[in-house]
Amino acid sequence: MMLSRPSVYLVLLFSVFVRFSANAASDPEIDRLLKKLPPPEKLVQADERVIRVNDPALRDPLLKQLEAATNAKQAKRALALSRQLVARYPSSAAANYFAGYFAADQKRYAEASNAFRKALAVQPQFVIAHYYLGYVEWELRHYSNAMQHLRQVTKLEPRASAGWAVRSLCAEMIGARQESVMAARRLVELEPGTAAAWIRLAMAENNAGNHDAAVKALNKAVSLERSTKHKKKK
Repeated sequence: MMLSRPSVYLVLLFSVFVRFSANAASDPEIDRLLKKLPPPEKLVQADERVIRVNDPALRDPLLKQLEAATNAKQAKRALALSRQLVARYPSSAAANYFAGYFAADQKRYAEASNAFRKALAVQPQFVIAHYYLGYVEWELRHYSNAMQHLRQVTKLEPRASAGWAVRSLCAEMIGARQESVMAARRLVELEPGTAAAWIRLAMAENNAGNHDAAVKALNKAVSLERSTKHKKKK
């Protein structure tokens, strides 16, 4: 099925969701977990949480060049093009989002943060901008700031597993251990058959001093891993 151009750019937009998740994960079990989560395109909905289809930046010819640069892995050119797009549409959430994404890709985190904040000023409920701004703040080791945006992600998309996974991990970084447990419990509700989700819960419970609960969660993870290996042998 052919996608319209706005649809193509929605897919491009949300394809970064998993990339952030992997980059933000500082412990191996989260990286394993996020590779198993549902595709980020499931977050696309026709409301203020996503990019507006009528955003003028989505109709600009520069996007064809931006897409080509992305496909050719020309990161510096992509950043330059995204800056041009913002210059043309300074009040566009889409343009500012792309500028933020490609700046972050070049580790220009201050520039990325500024761009994502501008996107959110236009669309306060733009969930992927909250998510990626959380990534930028994480990279800057501003974990408290990152948590503000991760909380918004789980509020706006409560069934997005990756949001709860990273929120649990980030909560540990700021010493909010009970919040980390809460987020991890929500994660296993959404991903009951994923061993890595139970490992995240086991770590959160253990760090909160809930050792019996940690052992139970770890045993569940081991059981799921064994079941998976058994199925693969058949």
